[in-house]
Amino acid sequence: MNIEQTIILDIFYFGFGYVLGLVSGLFIKSKTNLYTKAKMSDFVALMVVMMWVLSMVVDILSTQYETSPLVQGLMGAIVGFFYKQKLDTKQNDK
Repeated sequence: MNIEQTIILDIFYFGFGYVLGLVSGLFIKSKTNLYTKAKMSDFVALMVVMMWVLSMVVDILSTQYETSPLVQGLMGAIVGFFYKQKLDTKQNDK
C-alpha cells in the first residue's frame, strides 16, 4: 500500500469514527440518562481502554498488524487524563 492510499484510508477511518461518535452521542443523549459530564467521561475512558486492549490483542495475534507506538502513547495519555480527572473528583468530594 502506498502513502496516498494510506492517507486516504486514515481519513476514511477518522471520518467513520467521527460519524459513529456523533450518532452514538445523540443516541445516548436521547435514549438514556447517561448524558452527564461525569458519566460521559467514564464512558469515553471505558471505550478507549476497550479499543486499546483490542488493538494490543490483534497486535499479538496477527503478525501482519502492528499498532503504531504513537497511537499506543495517545491512548495511554487519554486514559491517564480521565483517571487523573476521576481521582481529582473523588478528592474534592471528601
